[in-house]
Amino acid sequence: MKTLETARLRLRPRTIQDLDEIMAMDTNPEVRRYFTGPFDPVAHRNDVQANIHNGAKPGEWRWVIEWLGSPGFLGQCGVRASHLPDVSELSWRLVPSAWGQGIASEAGAAMIGYLRGEAGIGPLTALIHPDNAASLTVARKLGLRPAGETIAWNARQIIYRLD
Repeated sequence: MKTLETARLRLRPRTIQDLDEIMAMDTNPEVRRYFTGPFDPVAHRNDVQANIHNGAKPGEWRWVIEWLGSPGFLGQCGVRASHLPDVSELSWRLVPSAWGQGIASEAGAAMIGYLRGEAGIGPLTALIHPDNAASLTVARKLGLRPAGETIAWNARQIIYRLD
């Protein structure tokens, strides 16, 4: 898995040393605000740990996002197979202290550039809760456009798509 860099950020493969910070982010109520339904932190930790140890499935990548000049966990982004047909699904999550700084947009642009170029993956989607204004803005900045709705994480999600 390739490390990606932007003017300000490094996107690098996750390591087991990131597990506690990933879990702290993923269990944070502010971060989980738009993820509804049951959540088992123990099972989630086991899944993340197994994914780090065993590697992701083919066509799936997950990167830790950190500042280029000073490593430190800002969040993660990635791509995986979608439950929707013939698309790959983008995701991004940041720790609250990293919100509002353009990090998700910058990381997302690097990720899309790599996926559509070197990795040859497309079309891409992002599933976003309709009340998640920040992620809706990120999707639009990345060039994704509304393409319907679906149910994911036990809630209505807007499908944003980039062909």
